[in-house]
Amino acid sequence: MTTVFESLSPELALDALESVGIIPDGRLFELNSYENRVYQIGLAAGGSCIAKFYRADRWSDAQIQEEHDYALALAAEDIPIAVPVIIEGHTLHKYQGYRFTLFPSLGGRAFEVDNLEQLELVGRFIGRIHQYAAQTVFTEREPLNPQILGAEPLAWLKQSNLVP
Repeated sequence: MTTVFESLSPELALDALESVGIIPDGRLFELNSYENRVYQIGLAAGGSCIAKFYRADRWSDAQIQEEHDYALALAAEDIPIAVPVIIEGHTLHKYQGYRFTLFPSLGGRAFEVDNLEQLELVGRFIGRIHQYAAQTVFTEREPLNPQILGAEPLAWLKQSNLVP
């Protein structure tokens, strides 16, 4: 069943949280996201969380779960990353045809591109992420490489006559 985002109302998003035992306080702020719908939602217990509603037909449940497992594994390696919240043993939840995940709402700031210490720290984390990924077997997600992300789309575009 394909669900369009037009029917994902603020009320439905709040109800989705309640369906997994999280009680919102009614505050909802839409965040920027290219493919999915992402909200910062206030919680009755205080603070807020991030709710990510996945676009239908983009990724399978297994692909999303593999991404969640990877994020959790990176956090276990002391790599600072926002990890999906585990509720009753699950990170991926479903409500009225929508798949969603909750994340902690973490403060942060952009690093300063002219600050060499910060650049080195970011570079180290990127290196550790790649090092861990190189030792990990991914079975569900399509690999990211120049062929898939560059050559194939370029060939399709050239053959499509969409661009003069």
